[in-house]
Amino acid sequence: MSIAKRIFDLAEWMAVLEHEILCAGGELTPALEKEQELIDQAREDGVQRLVGWIYAVEAEIAGLERIRDEIRAALKSQENLLEYIKFLASQIVDVKTKTPLGTVSPRLKREIKVDNLIDLEDRFLRVRKEVNKTAINEALDAGEKIDGVTVESRPTITLYKPRGKKNVESE
Repeated sequence: MSIAKRIFDLAEWMAVLEHEILCAGGELTPALEKEQELIDQAREDGVQRLVGWIYAVEAEIAGLERIRDEIRAALKSQENLLEYIKFLASQIVDVKTKTPLGTVSPRLKREIKVDNLIDLEDRFLRVRKEVNKTAINEALDAGEKIDGVTVESRPTITLYKPRGKKNVESE
């Protein structure tokens, strides 16, 4: 049975117990108390499994981020190598040259370097707009209503890892 299925079953079990306690006039009978203990143990087990799953997914993400960084570095290295090879070719090609692999034509590459951004006219600048979620949250917390913003809430958790433990074992 999957962890997700166990969690949904546990939530249903908890709701049934809550209903049974209400039917018993809010009193926790010995039988209901025993069931509550079983639920508490199942909840603790479920939380531990979920925390283990969280750690496993975080480790996978970290591994993928390392791979992404390695790929970016390899890509940059290959781009630099390509530019160097083109530079070398430019040193020996002064006229259009045909080869069985293709035709090579010399040209000048224009590189634009801006010395001082402040001195540029606005027509030479491009402004990218991005949402400032911090400012939106602050405005919402201050009670402001913002047109064009929809606030959605969803349940989540905050996981505080034990201090001093580098590796936490999961099942």
